[in-house]
Amino acid sequence: MTAQERIVGAFVDRASRPRGARAAGLVTALALAMLVSTVCNTVDAFGQDPGQTCPPEALFSQPPNLGGEGWEIYVSDSVAGYFRYEAVRSISAPVCGVRWWGLHATDSGTGFVECDDNPGSFRITFYGDSQSRPGAVVCSYAVEADGKAVGEVNGWVLYQYQASLDPCCALTDGWVSVMATDGIPSCWFFWNSSPVGDDSACQRNPINGLVCGTGQHYRDLSLCLTDFPVSVKPSAWGAIKSLYRNSIPTTSAPLDGGVFDR
Repeated sequence: MTAQERIVGAFVDRASRPRGARAAGLVTALALAMLVSTVCNTVDAFGQDPGQTCPPEALFSQPPNLGGEGWEIYVSDSVAGYFRYEAVRSISAPVCGVRWWGLHATDSGTGFVECDDNPGSFRITFYGDSQSRPGAVVCSYAVEADGKAVGEVNGWVLYQYQASLDPCCALTDGWVSVMATDGIPSCWFFWNSSPVGDDSACQRNPINGLVCGTGQHYRDLSLCLTDFPVSVKPSAWGAIKSLYRNSIPTTSAPLDGGVFDR
């Protein structure tokens, strides 16, 4: 694999974080879990859950990798010029709701650090399948999504996003892309991987165009599709945000782990 083919993507070696920072992160994660449980559990069409799962009724279910083996995150942002596609198969009804996970980070020159771009603007696009690659656009939506902090992944705050689609999108087999469209040059969206799926994905970048692969650099992406819309009640986002900003040391470990290419 050439340098240019080592797609924009990232993973953090948790061992690179000082022991004290890891301990602080664990305490903060526990505190957040208590806060989410008692104050701002999302009550919506998805039902009550910790924000790290897909509903049991989902048409397509790939929950996020929470830092286990194979965890990677990938830039999917219009400013960066890179975005990702996830294959979906055997969707039995029109898609009316989408949930995904990720985070925003900025390049400090020596690595990536968390940045704030919330709520965010996204473009969700559904494509037909063309020889096991993304084909023609079937549906496309511009949405606003308010990220909800739902935990910590290797020292990074993980956010859950979701959006309702109107009208719903009828697609049986194909691909889905989620790309941030805020246009903030220094704050990119990274889409979190999933441990569920066929361990493959595609990416479009300004250097090589459409590239598909399996395994490292092409992990499955965290994504839920439902046949009902989502309607999120206002959450205690301010409290969650304040908790993290005040309790987690600034993450200085590079997201790229040596595999970040532009």
